[in-house]
Amino acid sequence: MAMNMPLQRGLMSNITFIITSPYYDSGIKSLGSKSIYPIRKNTILEKQHKAIKQFCAKNQYEILLINSIDHNKTAKFIESKRLNLEYIYLNNDNINHAGSFLRGLELAKYETIVTIDNGLIVSQEAIKTIIEKNCDADINIGCVGNKHKQSQDLEIGCVTNGSVVNNIFFGLDNKFMGITRINQKTKQFILNEFNFAQDRNKFLFEIINQCIAKELICKKTEIKSKDSHLIFNKKTLQQYTGGEE
Repeated sequence: MAMNMPLQRGLMSNITFIITSPYYDSGIKSLGSKSIYPIRKNTILEKQHKAIKQFCAKNQYEILLINSIDHNKTAKFIESKRLNLEYIYLNNDNINHAGSFLRGLELAKYETIVTIDNGLIVSQEAIKTIIEKNCDADINIGCVGNKHKQSQDLEIGCVTNGSVVNNIFFGLDNKFMGITRINQKTKQFILNEFNFAQDRNKFLFEIINQCIAKELICKKTEIKSKDSHLIFNKKTLQQYTGGEE
């Protein structure tokens, strides 16, 4: 029975946050890495950092930024802002989100792991939701329904049976938002079945589908519009800002 109850703040395990910033997902080329897009006077990375810090006020955590875009600019930005994170640069242009995720898993030191897309503007409420909901699942995927303002723009979705995810692919409903929680069982399976050298250019959902095929329990949790917005092109940037900086 306890497995189905939401985790309480005081009992929550320590958390590793992996922000995946791969070369394949460069976004708007003129702006470089989405992590340091200037949006309303703060960058996406600063917004992510603030949300994580707010949620983890009473818990140990680490943030790993796994980046393969604009190394010098990104490194200087992190240093200038004095952000509390570990920056790992991968000098390779053949990397997708799975590659960044795999390298982050190799370095992660805490039991609960949350991966966040480098373009995802996310609130502490969204982080709370992805961590505290579906605690019996090995993998908990942040999804959005048809009422979310970005539901028509996102490409990757899920085949579901209730809250259980059976498959993830392009063109499906229950759109994949770019935030996922996994446990230690999933981490060990992924590190045993995949390696960075061979799988660095895969999509993250390909890794998750393999976990599902091996009977790891994957569920979806709906993230609200007000708590999440994924930036991946000029349209979604303007959608968030209303055309303002």
